[in-house]
Amino acid sequence: MNSRYQTFSRSESEPGIPGFSLGESELGISANIDDKFYGRFTGSFVSEGGGDSIEIEEAFIQILDLPAGPGLKAGRFLPGIGYLNSSHMHADDFADRPLPYRVMLNDTYKDDGVELCWVAPTDQIVELGVDLLSGDH
Repeated sequence: MNSRYQTFSRSESEPGIPGFSLGESELGISANIDDKFYGRFTGSFVSEGGGDSIEIEEAFIQILDLPAGPGLKAGRFLPGIGYLNSSHMHADDFADRPLPYRVMLNDTYKDDGVELCWVAPTDQIVELGVDLLSGDH
């Protein structure tokens, strides 16, 4: 295989493998469980390096109605590190993530853990949060 077409550590804007390829496809399911809970599952089907695999991108449950207004999330999720990390890369309006995300977070950081966040009731959006993550990913 020509080294020009290797799929590991390439950016999204570089040429891919010639011919038909699945690349990465996602299946997402989300729903309000009732007025107090929200759940999301996102799985991806990846065809990379000559092999196919299934990965769990996100699988979490979120408690929406805690006293004093904080939100609590538990499971595997994209923590709110910076502005872009909590969204999937295919939702971006550009081909490659900014350099700090690519270097420090490998484009997107996802992990298993618990997140507690609170949005202050002010005219400006002020969100305070703390994450307790496993660090395995």
